[in-house]
Order: sequence, then structure tokens, then C-alpha cells
Amino acid sequence: MAGLERSVLVLSGVVCAVLSSSTARSQESYRVPDELTQQPLLPEAMQARPARILSLSEAIQLAVSQNLGITLYREQYVAARRQIDVQWGRSFEPVVRATYSATETTTPPTLSLLQNGDRALVLNTQGGSWAAGVTQTLETATQLTVGYSSLRQLTRPGQSAPLVYNAGLNFTLTQPLLRGFAFDMAVPRQDVLRARFDSDRAGQDARAALIAAVKSTDDAYWDLVQALKSYSIQHDSLRLADEQLALTQRQIDAGILAPSDLITVESTQAQRAYSLLQAESQVGTASDVLRTVLNMPQGDWERPLLPVDPPQFVERTMDLDTICAVALTNRPEVAQARIDVDKAALNVRVAKVDRLPQLDAVFNYGLAGQGITYADAANQVFGTNLPAWTATLNFSWSPLMKASQSNVDSLRATESAKHTQLEQVRVSLYAELRNDLRNLDFAARQVRAAAKFRDLAQRALDAEQRKFLNGNNMSNNILVALKQDQLAQAQLAELAAIIAHHKASTAIDAAMGVLLDQRGIDLKAGR
Repeated sequence: MAGLERSVLVLSGVVCAVLSSSTARSQESYRVPDELTQQPLLPEAMQARPARILSLSEAIQLAVSQNLGITLYREQYVAARRQIDVQWGRSFEPVVRATYSATETTTPPTLSLLQNGDRALVLNTQGGSWAAGVTQTLETATQLTVGYSSLRQLTRPGQSAPLVYNAGLNFTLTQPLLRGFAFDMAVPRQDVLRARFDSDRAGQDARAALIAAVKSTDDAYWDLVQALKSYSIQHDSLRLADEQLALTQRQIDAGILAPSDLITVESTQAQRAYSLLQAESQVGTASDVLRTVLNMPQGDWERPLLPVDPPQFVERTMDLDTICAVALTNRPEVAQARIDVDKAALNVRVAKVDRLPQLDAVFNYGLAGQGITYADAANQVFGTNLPAWTATLNFSWSPLMKASQSNVDSLRATESAKHTQLEQVRVSLYAELRNDLRNLDFAARQVRAAAKFRDLAQRALDAEQRKFLNGNNMSNNILVALKQDQLAQAQLAELAAIIAHHKASTAIDAAMGVLLDQRGIDLKAGR
């Protein structure tokens, strides 16, 4: 029977190859056979526990919500988004400062006291001061500071006015004109922009992981469907062997066949029983793969999984240039490469500005007051009786610029490398989409070829069984078993082709980066 099986496989391949070439451009509509759309048959060993009914959409929702890798990427994305606020706060949040100090000093007599003969008289000064202010940095790198200060000073002995109050209100504006400033505002906001780049990249990481998880779930789901349908086909094949065995036994009892013919039928039956056990093992393996993808609790692993979505065939006509354009817009890897290019370009712009001299314009305006009471000092301040202002330009420069120029050259090389990496991603994406499109087209042609093969195998089996039942000398149990095996192989080939087409369709959606949108999955919501 091993030689018979090899003959069947070779014949199947030849028929599929011939029919593929003849039906490649066939526009006939294809409908999945009813036996493949019916609810799968669970192996008897798995029927002791109630099955977990599972649709494809439910499986994907479970994977998205329970997959630990997706959860990790989503948490990293949230953390990266928070860093934008962190960097904005560090750069542009107003800063309030306040100080208070108390002093007491003892000094020798002044020269006038010494001249008057008061050598033993020392001066004791006590005071307290406080100051408060707020500093605000704008996104133009402008720094504004407003501060108010107050000083209380008491000196004794020997002073006609020992208690004095001083107060002041100051406004300071500092504006970098060269280094640290750029008219596109990118340089002053560089830390916020870098945090935004990192956040966007983390978001694309999460999106790529989500696409991979959805595709893995989709593949695992249809692998289980294929395993269960294969089990059903093997189960039907064993049933045919059982029926042939019963028919042969009746013909032997009637004296039509020799008792030795029973050995051939029993051998076929035993072989198909063995194939059924192998199919059952494949169901268990496929179920565990899907459970792993879904990260199901261990307590649910003993329940059999029963997928209820039937395999379907929806032929798709796609243009390579069109899907490449879609992929360049939606693919996470392309978005990440572009983010890296933008981040490298920002670093170059900042480094170029850092080569410039440091030139800061500083303007200070202040109001002062002094009196023997705090009210007198404050009234002078807010009465603007004692104004003062200064305007300053601070300049510094490292004329050799060896370190800064080397930094620019290094960052330019990095930017060029990022452009090269982006081009590599585009080339790899084109090759991937080309291969996926070829797989999709080939899978569709395989479905039609396998369907034709299955139709011919069914008709050949019907004809052979009629000849056997009519007692035709040209038919025997070996030929009937051969036709039954051919039918089973044709059904398995058709099933495999349909599942392969499902996977190829999902793969090309994933390659284009539109899989999440088609499945209605939102990255932030995770469902």
C-alpha cells in the first residue's frame, strides 16, 4: 500500500500541474464544497468535555487583549507618549523660585569712630531678606524672569537710622540670537521633538507587533480549521473502507469473491485508521498552537476548541504598484525608517546651530525702593520713582570649531545612513509584496486546479464502485481503494489550497499594513 500511496501522490501532482496551466486564467466562479463549509467534526477523544466555540473575530479579540507581547508594547507606547509631556515640562513649564535668609555680622569700629576715640565700640548688623520670582522659557528660546526682593537691615550702635528697608522689582528678558535659536523653532524644541519621535516609533513598534499577532492568530485559526477538516476527510475515508469491507464480506459469503480478497480490504482499513490517528494528533497540535497565541489560561487548555467560521474563497485582483503605494503609506517599518530620518535631520540642524557663536541679548528693567519702614520702600517701588534698566549683549565663541564641526560631519553621516536604511526597507518591501502577490495568485490557481481534481476523483470513484457492484471483472478491491485514496487526496489538496489562499490574502494585507484597519482594530483601544 506504500507504493500505492506514492502513486496516488504522484498522480495528484501531475493532475494539479496540468490543470493549473489549463485553468490559470479561468473566470469561472468557484464555490467551496458543502462538506468543507459544515461544522468540523471533533475527534472522539476530544468529545468528553464541552467544546469552546470560537469564531475568527473572537479569537483575534482574545489575542489582542490577552497577548502578553501586545500588552508590553502598548505599555511601552504609553510610557513613550508620557515622555513628550515630561520634556515639554522640563523645557517650557514656568519655574517659581523663592529664598529667605537671615544674617548677623559684627564688625570693628569704623574709621570715624576710631578717630573719635571709640576704639571699643563695634558694629552689629542684623538683617533678613527674602526674594521670589518666576521664570518662563518660551518656545522661541526666550527666557522671561520676574522677581521681587525685600531686605530688612538693622545696624547698631552709632547709626542715626539703624533700621532700613530695601525692596526691588526686576524684569529680565534673555534671547539667544545665534546658538540655541532657529527660526523654524526646531532647535529650541529639540528635546520635545526627540521625545515625539521616540513616541511615534514606539507606536509603530506596537502597531507592528499587533499586526504580527493578528496574522499569527489568523494563521493558527485556519491551521486548526484545516486540521479538523482533514480529520473529517480521513474519517469519511475510513467510513468508505468500512463500507467496502462489509460489502466484500457479503460477496465472499455469497461466493462471488475469494476469502483472500478480505486481506486487501482490511489492510486498506488499517491504513486509514492509522491516518485518522495522525490527523487527530495534528488537531491536538494545532489546538495548542492557537491556545498559545491566545494566551489562554491553563485551566482552559483541556477544553477542545471548535472554530465555527467556514473556509471561504474570495479571489482578489491586485496591482503590484498600487499595493506598494499603500504599503509605503501604512507599513510600520517604513514609518519607523522615516522617523529615524527625521530625527537624524533634527540632530544635524541642532549641531549646525551649535557651531555658531553664543550671542545672547539680555534686557533688565528694575524698580527700587528704600525707607525706614517697609511701606515706604514698597511705595517707592510701585510708584516707579527709582527705575533702572540695562541692555547687554553676551558673546562667546570657539573659533576653531573642531569638536562642533566633527559632530556635524558625524551626524550627517548618520543621516545618510538612515536614508540608506529607508531605501533598503523600500526594496525589501517591494520584494516581499511581489512574493506575496505571487503566492496569492498561485494559491487561487491551486484552488481551481484542486477543485477540478476533486471533481474528477469523485466521478472516477463513483464509476469504479458501480463496476465493482456490478461484478465487472475489470474492477476489484484494489482499484476501489485506489479511487477512494485519490478522492481523499484530492479533498485534502483542495482544503489545503483554500487555507493557503486565506493565509496568502492575510499575508498581503499585513504586508500592506492595512490588516488592523480591515479587522477593525484600534491601537489605543487594543480591540
